Amino acid sequence: MGAGELANVLGLSLSLSLSLSTAYRLASEMVKHGLLRKDDDGRFHLGQRFVTTAMADLTVPALRRIRDKTGESAQV
Repeated sequence: MGAGELANVLGLSLSLSLSLSTAYRLASEMVKHGLLRKDDDGRFHLGQRFVTTAMADLTVPALRRIRDKTGESAQV
């Protein structure tokens, strides 16, 4: 999504009364920290840190069950 769409989806421009340029600057900082990524067309997408966190949230409970059931370590 472009910066304008991103600002609207995140509610930045409405709820925080931020300008499009400020929303774009914040999104660019999020890219630097891996929270978002920017493709060759300049569109923003979820970054690796969100993906990694989501994967951990999904796998940790299953890994704990495997560990508890087998008595072995379990990791991704």
